Amino acid sequence: MSWWKEVVFYNIYVPSFQDSNGDGSGDLRGVLQRVDYLGDLGVNALRLSGIHACPPGDDGEGVCDYSGVHPRVGDLHDLSALREALHRRGMRLVLDFVAHHTSDEHPWFQAARASRDAPNRDDYIWADPAIDGGPPNRWESARGGPAWTLDPRSGQHYLHSFLPQQPDLNWRSRRARRAILDHARAWLEWGVDGLHVSAITRLLKDQGLRSNPLKPGVSPEVAAHDPYAAQEHIYDMMTPGVHDVVRALRWAFYETPEAVLIGDVEADAAATAGFLSDGVELLHLANNAPMRRARTFAEARAAIEAAEAALHPRAWPSLALSGGDGPRHATRMGLKDHPDALKLAAALTLLPRGTPTLYYGEELGLADAEIPPTALRDPVGIYERDHQRRLSALPPRPGYGRDGARAPMPWGPQGGFSQGRPWLPPHPPEIINVEAAWAAPQSVWRFYRSLLTLRRAAPTLRRGRMISEASPEGVWAFTRAWGGAELAVRLNLSDQPIHCAKLMGQVALGSHRRLGERLNGATLQPYEVLVLS
Repeated sequence: MSWWKEVVFYNIYVPSFQDSNGDGSGDLRGVLQRVDYLGDLGVNALRLSGIHACPPGDDGEGVCDYSGVHPRVGDLHDLSALREALHRRGMRLVLDFVAHHTSDEHPWFQAARASRDAPNRDDYIWADPAIDGGPPNRWESARGGPAWTLDPRSGQHYLHSFLPQQPDLNWRSRRARRAILDHARAWLEWGVDGLHVSAITRLLKDQGLRSNPLKPGVSPEVAAHDPYAAQEHIYDMMTPGVHDVVRALRWAFYETPEAVLIGDVEADAAATAGFLSDGVELLHLANNAPMRRARTFAEARAAIEAAEAALHPRAWPSLALSGGDGPRHATRMGLKDHPDALKLAAALTLLPRGTPTLYYGEELGLADAEIPPTALRDPVGIYERDHQRRLSALPPRPGYGRDGARAPMPWGPQGGFSQGRPWLPPHPPEIINVEAAWAAPQSVWRFYRSLLTLRRAAPTLRRGRMISEASPEGVWAFTRAWGGAELAVRLNLSDQPIHCAKLMGQVALGSHRRLGERLNGATLQPYEVLVLS
């Protein structure tokens, strides 16, 4: 079985994990210092975010150099040292890779915007203004406002699906496509074990640049308030031919067949399954977007089951509740300071069939930190803050952008992240930290570690089929089966006790039970996790 089907990924936003030199920002040498921590926790693959070389304040997402890393996190020597340390421990290294857009400071874009006759003009998407002088069509940026910015040098607009300083690459340009694939291939040859590619569903745009229609029944008031959400994104996302683009990305992996291609797919279960196909020509893994958006345990269960039902038998699902592009699940699902519910969230990520990804600090039960509007560093948050100021006289609110989910990792009672002033305001001192969680036998951290230990020891949880079973309302019951061995999983997704008369077996892991305890019918406590052999 492929290694990427059996590991647990740990996604680190590098600037916020560990600072090694006291400048207040996390770096690759800081990650290297914490490799033993990761091994002790039980994860066996790292996915690094926020390391691309980019302009100041762009958080590694608007790339200006695909062959290097951001100076604030280190250099290629540091990345090489981390890679070797991981490989010595049998761990894997995967990098985020932005294939959808570059920075407006990238030499490619600077050359393309020089004139309408620039040799690489069509590496980006340009269009003349509409008849009224406005944007070429009604496409909206996912970050707010039109998806077009007028470039006064040529009198044309360029397309940016996200921020204006992040112009979209034109994947219909053979030159741009070849350049991106060459950079992807270079990283694989350098020795990373895979790439996580963002915005997969946006890589190809409608060739005629047709405007998206409004969703049925959307009122003019709603369309004016949130024009992006009001549109059916049929011409700027999931356009015909996008699977061929992903197939071209996969071709870059054929000389490194052990490497994994992971895609950030913004789609429902059926569309996501289409990017996995039979696991041979397209993505190896695709993020489960509905699971990452789930606001209740029932929604998370539904997302997992929908993905399972939609996949080709040879394809493989992904499991994750949190990431760096949205609120942590402890915030989004209202689980802050509810350890039993946080343990249930861990079980939802680590016990069903699929490859889990944990987001750094999730094992502590971290919620989003409160970042004052004046302390924002995320360009998305800054854009949202300033956009609200332009639209209304309301006072600034907390929670703009992604900084809250990217606050520094709390290692100890004094922080432990940096000897200098952290680049983002840290979590408050009373928040749970690694030292305290490690010392507390019933901590959320200890439960994550127990789950990861069981998963490593039981091929059934890494490889086994998932067989759903009948259960009382509010309980999710399934069995993982592999090679004649079975583990029965019972999860109480509710805040009420639920009696299960057919609950029989020996406790292999439980949030409320003793290891080895034998059961013959039992009442599951609120949010209880139970694994029986």
